[in-house]
Amino acid sequence: MTLVAKVFVLNKDGLILTMRRSADDNHRPLTWDLPGGGVDFGESPNDAVVREAKEEAGLTIESPTIFFVGAKNEEKYVVELLYYAEYDGSEIELSEEHDQIAWVTKDEFLKLDVPRYFLAGVKQLP
Repeated sequence: MTLVAKVFVLNKDGLILTMRRSADDNHRPLTWDLPGGGVDFGESPNDAVVREAKEEAGLTIESPTIFFVGAKNEEKYVVELLYYAEYDGSEIELSEEHDQIAWVTKDEFLKLDVPRYFLAGVKQLP
């Protein structure tokens, strides 16, 4: 089983931070993503989403709030957790996994090439 934790980072205007995966990334190249990733063994999902946001975008996420749990059983069983957090205004520094960012509305997010559970989650954002 794999546990994945991603975070919707929202700015003061309610826009969502999205990051495009690099062309040479081996997982969904040139598709849009949220900060986050796999939860390491012994790590809490909250700690994982904080760590991944720092590694992938240079963001310091405080008090992420979980709001969506999904699961899929295709090639392997995956539990998908979605959080939301406020953007702290710090400079975004992308890792090599991503090549650009965009701040989008919920409606714009629904039109992006993203995993299905992101689409289900964005509709439930508070």
